[in-house]
Amino acid sequence: MPSPFPRTGQTIAAQPVVAGRALLLAAVVLLVGWVVWFTRAKVPVYETSDAARLEVYRATHPVDAPVAGRVTAVHFVLDAQVTEGDILAELDTDALRMQLAEAKARAAGLGPQLTATRRASGAEEGAVFAFRRESASAVAQARERFREGEIQARQAEDAARRAERLHQTGSVSEAEAVRLRAEADRGAANAAALKGEVLRLQRQSATGVSDRRTRIASLQRDVAELEADLASALATIESIQHDIERHILRAPATGRIGEVGALRVGSVVQIGERIATIVAEGDLRVVANFAPAAAIGRVRPGQTAQVRLDGYPWLEYGTLRAVVTDVASELRDDRARVELLVPRPSNPRIPLQHGLPGTVEVTVEETSPFKLLLRAVGRLVSAPGAPGRAQESAAPAPTAPPPTATSGGGR
Repeated sequence: MPSPFPRTGQTIAAQPVVAGRALLLAAVVLLVGWVVWFTRAKVPVYETSDAARLEVYRATHPVDAPVAGRVTAVHFVLDAQVTEGDILAELDTDALRMQLAEAKARAAGLGPQLTATRRASGAEEGAVFAFRRESASAVAQARERFREGEIQARQAEDAARRAERLHQTGSVSEAEAVRLRAEADRGAANAAALKGEVLRLQRQSATGVSDRRTRIASLQRDVAELEADLASALATIESIQHDIERHILRAPATGRIGEVGALRVGSVVQIGERIATIVAEGDLRVVANFAPAAAIGRVRPGQTAQVRLDGYPWLEYGTLRAVVTDVASELRDDRARVELLVPRPSNPRIPLQHGLPGTVEVTVEETSPFKLLLRAVGRLVSAPGAPGRAQESAAPAPTAPPPTATSGGGR
């Protein structure tokens, strides 16, 4: 019986063929895409630690008493925040302060003495210069007078000799000759006296300069002694101030007081006694233990990682980002130690504390799923319990055939 709707029937009959072709084409496209992804895509490969532990990498600075003494003041409490240089405690310094006041008074007295002595030495130097100039002038004047007296003495001597010759001839009376001889003798005596005056002034100048040089040397010696005494006094002041500073215990670093010794006002501390311990703020680090095959040669500094803490489920709190900093080259307890740095700021939802346990996943490489499958197959084949390896190990080892006996007359 013919159908009343022939075209509609033909269309319905052709629909399964079109749908099948579309499905086949979609399947081919998906297969090609999957093959491309399977061979070309890059997926991260992780190595997971057996265990990990969060540590706050802090430097501890112990504060020990450098000297023994009685405590006079305490300026810190446990867990207090301190800054480098803050005064933590003070020891008794009364005796040292009295010594310091005495040394300062001594140094204050030596300063004016040294100044006065230096001025006296400078004045003596000026006096030597003036005395030399005056002495040189007096000696020059005495020499001039000596030369004049010497000339007069020679003239008188010549006159006396002429008078004596004339007296012998009768031209000059005897009285005149005697008078001229007396004047010649007085001139010679006067010249001798003037010469002696020159010598006396020269000796007086030399003696005066020598005396003043002696006084200058003495003053310079006094200056040197005063300078040495002043330097000693200043060194004593510095030493006492250093001792006083050692009696003031200051914070060696910025941080928190993590430990407090048995310290109270009035107690006596000994040299080297622990007063407190300052824990400086530091970076966060994670110490993880890996299997040797997973870490050695695969985990390297600079690789990124994720830290999942046991006490904070990562689906709810998230993870911590970390960077590998060090990988141990030697094993300890059959595990490789890996240290990672947690950059700040870290996850604000997780209150980080020292000692939190967890695990670490380190991104060691990126490779294709095809290579991962090949590795998995290789591990499966090379595993000790693999079927092929089991049959191979169960098969008996071939034995060598027994040697064939030959008779001696076979030749």
